[in-house]
Amino acid sequence: MYKIVHIVFLISVISFGVSAQAKPNYAKELKPAQELLSGGNYRDAYQLYYKFAKENKNPLAEFTIALFYKYGWGRPVNPVIACSWHHKAAESNIPAAQHFYGDCLRHGRLKKRDPAQAAIWYQRAADNGHLTSLCSLAELYIKGDGQVKDTQRGLALCKQAAASGISDAMLRVAKFHLMDDPKLKNEEEAKYYLLQAAKRKNIKAMIMLARIHRDGINGQHIDHIKARQLFEFASSLGDQSSYLQTGKLYLNSKKDPLTNALPEDALAKSYLWLSAAEIGSENKEEKVEAKKLIKSISLLMPVTWKESLDKKIAEHFRHYPVVTNKINTKLE
Repeated sequence: MYKIVHIVFLISVISFGVSAQAKPNYAKELKPAQELLSGGNYRDAYQLYYKFAKENKNPLAEFTIALFYKYGWGRPVNPVIACSWHHKAAESNIPAAQHFYGDCLRHGRLKKRDPAQAAIWYQRAADNGHLTSLCSLAELYIKGDGQVKDTQRGLALCKQAAASGISDAMLRVAKFHLMDDPKLKNEEEAKYYLLQAAKRKNIKAMIMLARIHRDGINGQHIDHIKARQLFEFASSLGDQSSYLQTGKLYLNSKKDPLTNALPEDALAKSYLWLSAAEIGSENKEEKVEAKKLIKSISLLMPVTWKESLDKKIAEHFRHYPVVTNKINTKLE
């Protein structure tokens, strides 16, 4: 179930997460363990990673052992053990481990929370190339948590990461601009950064920007067409939470003034995405709502459309199969 998550996440660690001080054979010797993990063989994969971590002091193995406990790969989630392994890998200059260890210190997962020390590790991670850590460091400055409060310095740090093209950093800059702090609040800047992140296929940014266009800001600047485009973009990439919203926005499209009927394209698209919601949504209430709306659409839609639209829905789910209880691998 988690094969793709494992492959993408571990390859990303190996390709950009190893500092220049890490030996080049570290990643190579872990290939058999990675193959076991990507195949879902948690028990044997863990044993290999553990062997390389203990006997060879392989920092990538140490980091991956931490992930077993952080995400519950074949064993119960244990933040304390995860943080202890992140600490080992962080000391060996694995940037992603340094970031996660900063999280451990910031949130008190290993011992009493220490945001000042967290800031040091976030900076180390950033210095080693993990630039998203600058946004976590930024939050400490913006909140005055372990640092002297300095909103502008914090914002500048996260914008530095965003300027390098990191979509998650762009998303976090946007969130800063949507805060109530008058020194940070800038709705136009927020929309700009969300759009830039959305263009880089950041689904969270798409959804946030879509909701802004759908609901407006203080009830103003509502644009359902832009909202629909963004929700549909997220839906086309397999985001289950966007299916219902996309279908409903098509269903609420402007009707023909002469016939008072939905345009054919809107009718077809509403059926397509609402059907996707009924099949793929993890929310039971959304499934029920989608089913009811499909029933009403079916009365308006020519019977001959159904077969071809159902084929398109099936094709979509071949590319984006329904997955429940997904592992969250975002960096906090």
